[in-house]
Amino acid sequence: MGIFSEHRSEDRQINETKGVIYFDSSIGAIGRVENYFFRISGLNKNKATRDKIAQIIANLSELSKTEEKIEFGIFIFKEKLRISPSDISHKSQNVFQYDFAQDFWFAKPDPRNKARLFVHEGKNPNAIADLFEQLKTELEYEYTIIEQSSIFLLGRHNFLKTYFTMVKQDKYLYGFENAQHMEEMTRFMETINQELTIEK
Repeated sequence: MGIFSEHRSEDRQINETKGVIYFDSSIGAIGRVENYFFRISGLNKNKATRDKIAQIIANLSELSKTEEKIEFGIFIFKEKLRISPSDISHKSQNVFQYDFAQDFWFAKPDPRNKARLFVHEGKNPNAIADLFEQLKTELEYEYTIIEQSSIFLLGRHNFLKTYFTMVKQDKYLYGFENAQHMEEMTRFMETINQELTIEK
């Protein structure tokens, strides 16, 4: 999933066929199905290549029917928040451009704007506490902190004027970024809180 996100740019048209998420490239297609990443390449984008892509994607769609384990981020964003898989992504490293932040899931509740939810599952509560403090220290350089506590932080970007919030809950960290209005993300945050409380 992280590899797929690295290759995908914001302007790529995402397609979904029976659980297979992919986008067209100049000579084929790049996509994912559950935990699997794939890349299809041909000599050129002729009819034979397009037909082969359709055939391979049909075969890959069978994987989504037999996959037993649902990834944490897919469970929260797709199963519970009903966000389209095409608007869910995973970042394996350098999250928020910080090398210490790894393995985050992101989702856009509204693909028309840049506001994104995020969730991260740590090894244990202590690891999440350390990550929270590291992020807080870095964010203070770019954000005006509006409200904070030992488990919560809300900031507004000094230049973009967008909102960022994060909450630590047991072995989880979740929040949102790039929000123009906080209210639009509130119900999603409440649902995540409820689901993580159940997971605990």
